[in-house]
Amino acid sequence: MNENNSRIIRNSAYMYVRMVFIMLISLYTSRIVLEILGFADFGIYNLIGGIISIFTVVSYSLSTSVQRFLNMAIGKGDAVKLKRYFSQSFSIFVFLFAAFLLIGMSAGVWFVSSSLNIPAGRETAAMWVYFTTLAAVLFSILQIPFSGAVIAHEKMGFFAMLGIVDVCIRLVVVVLLKIYGSPDNLISYSICIAAIQVLLTVSYMFYAGHKFDECTFSLIYDRKTMKEMLSFMGLSLFGNTASSFTMQGINVILNWFFGTVVNAARGIASQVNIAVLRLVECINTPTKPQIVQAYASGDYERMFLLFEKNTKYTSFLMIILCFPLFTETEFILRIWLGKVPLYANVFTRIVLLESFFAVYSYSMSTVIGATGKLRHMEFYGRFIILAVLPVAYFLLKAGAGPAVPMIVSMAAQILYVSYLLFDMKRLVNIDTGKLFTHVVKPILILIFCLSAVCVPEYLFMDDSVLRFFVIGFSSVAVSLASIYVFGLDENEKRYVKSLLHKKSGKRRF
Repeated sequence: MNENNSRIIRNSAYMYVRMVFIMLISLYTSRIVLEILGFADFGIYNLIGGIISIFTVVSYSLSTSVQRFLNMAIGKGDAVKLKRYFSQSFSIFVFLFAAFLLIGMSAGVWFVSSSLNIPAGRETAAMWVYFTTLAAVLFSILQIPFSGAVIAHEKMGFFAMLGIVDVCIRLVVVVLLKIYGSPDNLISYSICIAAIQVLLTVSYMFYAGHKFDECTFSLIYDRKTMKEMLSFMGLSLFGNTASSFTMQGINVILNWFFGTVVNAARGIASQVNIAVLRLVECINTPTKPQIVQAYASGDYERMFLLFEKNTKYTSFLMIILCFPLFTETEFILRIWLGKVPLYANVFTRIVLLESFFAVYSYSMSTVIGATGKLRHMEFYGRFIILAVLPVAYFLLKAGAGPAVPMIVSMAAQILYVSYLLFDMKRLVNIDTGKLFTHVVKPILILIFCLSAVCVPEYLFMDDSVLRFFVIGFSSVAVSLASIYVFGLDENEKRYVKSLLHKKSGKRRF
């Protein structure tokens, strides 16, 4: 196995450990947050935090753009261009910091104070949440070039460690609030979360500044580089803003029709969704830099191979995790939360299905992003996502239930994935027949095998701890057997056998 593949496996292991810690701690933390805030304040935090997270998603889109340019320079072995790309990106984000501050302190304040359905007496707390969350987002913007450099250089060990430290500090904060309390837990919690983000930003800046030669605090203006980066970032920004606007627009629409209690239910579903999607990072984040570097160096065969493996493995992991979560949603939420908000069960099931299809859009967007030709994906394709808001609004106006906007969003995600497949075929001429055989077919077989075993267990056993463990054990056992028999090619099976042989050999000694 060559060094690149070994690095992917090693970094995937780092990301998997990170994911397990973050998922377990985040789920427990969310339960305590719900207890100390209550449904109404939790709904306020989710609503306002969701609006501010539009800026966060914007920041994420720009972060992936920075990573793409740094990886292109690394793939070509051009140290001069690497330094230029970083310095130019840092200059761009300093400007964005000032722009977002201006927008947040003007239009954002007006929107929160005049357009949201906030319970009487909680207006001041809502504004505290807004300002502290805005501060957290502004610092996350300054962090982007430095965290992008960490990922581009594939230093996933540090990335994973910082993610674990983040959730551990959040847990300590909520436990202290639960034990000692404060005059207003919502305000105290939002201030602490903002302070944690400041700490993360400083940590990324310190590490990248000392580890990588290109990471300096220099402001430059190179017209050619600026134009190249802004063209790519602009399309990426539009696409991710459209998605974020749609997701948070659903929150606002639900707030208009049903109030903050339904926002709390969607907040619970979103927490589960975030925890599950972090699983995708275990493989997608370590693989993404090498896909871009393979394209930059002209090694298209390796790029296609990495894309297929990335999509297949992330899909397998999503199914293993999501299948028992989907079947046992009521039991898991009841154990996790104690008192489950109305609609949280159905919301959670819908977002789990949507997350599964999102795996494909993440993998495809990596390949399309490597080409630099984003117009179809980020402009035309995103109108499919934007259409969710008017469709959901008119359906709710006609008397539809709270779950309908979520169902419309899931349908739009499926259409968007189909559009990306068409766009990828156009750009890199991917073999769709080979993709079906190597990726889609084994996934369909896995779903069929799981359904054949676990659905009867769900239907004929009572809702209990026993059924939860039976379905959990069956899901893992059936998945591993099905993946090995139907999902792995001969080379992959030989690699698995070699790992098992090494482990059995170590145990004998």
